[in-house]
Parts: sequence; structure tokens; C-alpha cells
Amino acid sequence: MAVGLPKVIKGKTAYYATFDGGVKLTERIGSFGAILWRLPDWTIVAAVQGVVEDATVNVAEYHGCLAALKLATQNNVGTLDVFGDSRLIINQLQDVIQCKHPRLQVLKRTIQSMSSNLNNVEYHHVKRMWNAPADFLANAAMSSR
Repeated sequence: MAVGLPKVIKGKTAYYATFDGGVKLTERIGSFGAILWRLPDWTIVAAVQGVVEDATVNVAEYHGCLAALKLATQNNVGTLDVFGDSRLIINQLQDVIQCKHPRLQVLKRTIQSMSSNLNNVEYHHVKRMWNAPADFLANAAMSSR
């Protein structure tokens, strides 16, 4: 089931999370970035970056999403809209397509479990150019390792 983009209501507080992941194929090292935003003023509540060993780009993307959910949980967010530029990951989390790879299945189940700590979580696909802050963190994690 595809979910449309959320509506921002003027003056109402909402929380968005963005995530991204990448991989250096020659080394099979992945990196990710995640940011928790508070609207309507687009304040960064928290941000994190990290590195994943023996990773594919999809593993790195899943770790980015997981990091975004951890930020939301740590900051007592009830309702969260999560944005990522990996159509595959977003479609798998929306159950639009099946997640068949065993390692990704484990990560998806972990995300589903963590999502249950929140009142409501919706996943949205965005174009890569709209995900630049999370992409920046993922690239910074790779550069600083």
C-alpha cells in the first residue's frame, strides 16, 4: 500500500525522520546517516551517522532507517513520518514488495519491532536530491572511518 506524502499543518508539531545509506563496494563497508526533524520550524532534534561492515547498499539503507527509528524512540516521538530515497527499502517497509534476502528480513523485523514503540509510523519515498542532509551524514561517516 503506497502512502502519500504527509500534510504539514500550520502551527502543529510533527516529527519527520530522514535516512540514507551507502556502500564502498571495493571494501564492502557501508555507512548511514539519519536525522530527526521537528516541524513546523524544521529543527534538528537529533542526528547520527555510522558504519556497517560487510554491507551492501540495502543493508546500509536499512541501518539508516533503524537509526532514524532509534532517534525517534529516544526522543519520545509518538507519530513519525520516515523519508528515504531507496525505493526498494521503502516499498519493503510498506509491504508493497516482499523482502526475500535473509539479512534484510532480520533488519526489517527489527525495524517493525522498533516501530511498535511509536503510536504511528509511515514510510515515504523521496527523490535523492531531497534527501541531501542524510546523504551528507552517510558520506561523512564513510570519510571519517
